[in-house]
Amino acid sequence: MFIGHSELIFVAEFSPDGRTIISCSSDKTIRLWDVNRGEEMKKIQIDFDIAPSTLYVNFSPDGKTVVLCLDDRTIRLWDINSDREIRKLVGHSNSIWCAQFSSDGQKIVSSSNDKTVGIWNVKTGERLKELKGHSYNVKRVGFSPNGQFVVSGSWDGTIRIWDVTTGKELQIIKNEDDVNDVKYFPDGQMIASCSEMVKFVYGIQTQGKKYKN
Repeated sequence: MFIGHSELIFVAEFSPDGRTIISCSSDKTIRLWDVNRGEEMKKIQIDFDIAPSTLYVNFSPDGKTVVLCLDDRTIRLWDINSDREIRKLVGHSNSIWCAQFSSDGQKIVSSSNDKTVGIWNVKTGERLKELKGHSYNVKRVGFSPNGQFVVSGSWDGTIRIWDVTTGKELQIIKNEDDVNDVKYFPDGQMIASCSEMVKFVYGIQTQGKKYKN
């Protein structure tokens, strides 16, 4: 059990090496935890102008940088060692729920209540693509293992697959309920999704055939 946050915890994620957990909370802190010892390693106090809460946090593939989704509609890149902001990504017009690095660490994909998915250049902070198609809040997104595709899950009850280079929508999978999370399997051939009480696995090459629940 990891104890430290004083308010609601939004997200907790493992580092790439599995030795550290990072968490974010409405108490406006980000905390790093030692998995083996169960102890807090570091606390980062969010101290931006309007002191927003952090809605999502995750590691870069090398574990040196974290991406933060703040409720001021911005994405921030934060250096863990120096405890400083590296870059600020601006473009979404509503709350941002998720941001994930590509496997090579060169791009970030984000999801928002503005119904869009964003693809960003990590080095420059430029938004490369704005993917439109969902009709309601986009809750979660993620890259395929090879970085060529993006999967998004929305409260419009659909999962969508996109081409990263062209921004084209390639596939729509209709879920039975709002989609709260969605991820690629390591082989890139299947995706897992979850709704409020149900989990599904879909095959990509079989036009979204549902395999399990």
